[in-house]
This record gives sequence, C-alpha cells and structure tokens, in this order.
Amino acid sequence: MSRSVFRHFPFSMNINGRNKLACLTRIEPDEKDIDERDKTFSMSLTDIKRMFGAAEDDRDTMTIYPLPHCEVIKDLVPDLTMFYRQYHSIKPWLIAPPKTTPGEYRQSPEERSRLDGLYECILCACCSASCPSYWWNGERYLGPAVLLQAYRWISDSRDTARLERLRALDDSFKLYKCYTIMNCARACPKHLNPAQAIANIKKAIGWELSAEKQRPQHPEVVEQMAREAPMSKPRHLADKPSKPATPEGPGAEWKHVHKDI
Repeated sequence: MSRSVFRHFPFSMNINGRNKLACLTRIEPDEKDIDERDKTFSMSLTDIKRMFGAAEDDRDTMTIYPLPHCEVIKDLVPDLTMFYRQYHSIKPWLIAPPKTTPGEYRQSPEERSRLDGLYECILCACCSASCPSYWWNGERYLGPAVLLQAYRWISDSRDTARLERLRALDDSFKLYKCYTIMNCARACPKHLNPAQAIANIKKAIGWELSAEKQRPQHPEVVEQMAREAPMSKPRHLADKPSKPATPEGPGAEWKHVHKDI
C-alpha cells in the first residue's frame, strides 16, 4: 500500500491540472459541483485526455501533483518558506498608536465593508503558484496572495501606516511585475480577485504618493536647502552680457554692422 505525505494546512495542490484545495474537491464530482470557471475557461479532463489519445479506462482518472513551480520537500508538500517570508515583509498586523482608554478600535459598517473580498484569504498559495510572473521572479515579486493581504491592511481604516505601506510596495519588482494575466483570480478557491487588489494598490500609489511628492515643504526646510545648495537660474533667465552701445542717428546701426564685417 503506497502512502503520500501532504501538508495538513493548507490542503493546496494541483488536481487535474488546476491548483485547488483538496479538502474542497470531490473525487467523483457531480455536474453541479463543477466550477463555473471550468466551464467558461477550460475543457473537461475527459476531453483533454481524449485529445491526447488516452485509453477509455484512464479518462476519468484523477491526477494529483504538488503546487507547480515550487521546491518539493516530499511527495505533495511544497516548500513555502519564501512565500511566508514575503508575507511577513508586508507587516500583516495592525499599526496604530496605543489606545489611551480600554476598548476596541471601532469601525463604521462602511469602513468594515471595504475589507470584504480581502480578509477571506487563507494563504493557500494557489494563486501565487499559478502566476507566471511569480514563477519567473519569485524571489523579488511578492505575488498575488501577498499583495492581496497587503491591500487588506492598506484598506483598513484603523491602520495609521497607509503611506508607509504604499512606499514599501512602490518597487518595480515587488508590485509592478504583475501583468494582469488573471490566473490568480481563476485559481483562487475562495473566489477572490487578487488582480483587482493589485490594481487598487497601483492606483493608490499613483494618487497618494505623487501628491505627497508635489506637496510644498516646510519654509525652514526650503531655506536651509537654499543655503546649502543655492539654486541657479534657468538658462533662459540667466544674466546675459549687455550689448555694446551703438551711436544714434540714421544709418548708425548699419554702419556698426558694416564695421564688424
């Protein structure tokens, strides 16, 4: 009897060519259990095997592999050390000044609703393991799962480090290696949309950080910068040498030019 080692949580693995949670996948799925995204974007497993000439008895066989493009520790257990290290780098906790009075950090129902579609992520890594950009730049690109979690804390009204979090993500590799391939939204077993969260991060950086750079500085800072490095005039405003005085009278200007020639 053969045995396979798998991770207790999350139960993420590649089943029939798609990254899924094994705990939510039936061995013999009924028609009603088939994901609507499978009907829209992909062929059935039977059709794919028929294309490659598989035997009739093998067409309903379920294939299980570890998450793709990950180092395998053993059997179905991928090495997610880098994945969790990147998750820790975004500071996935509430950053807020200590409360002077006991109690909770309160939110309005509207502020709380901004976290819907974000806090449900269970860090199964199905989306990151299906992202080509993460395959190619996994050590520098944070990936859809981590960026979804980052936007969860950026959107939290109780957090006071919004600009600090945006500055940390404003990097050509950490964030901008997302090319909106949308594999992440298709692979997520919780039906979340990491690509939308990444687009919102880019939009927030474009609006808030660019406005911060254009904000005028404190007068004392400007004065100190002027003393240390005096600003030179632009070329079109620089002092030009004065022209030599020309004698007055009719024809004086022509005489001056003729003399120079």
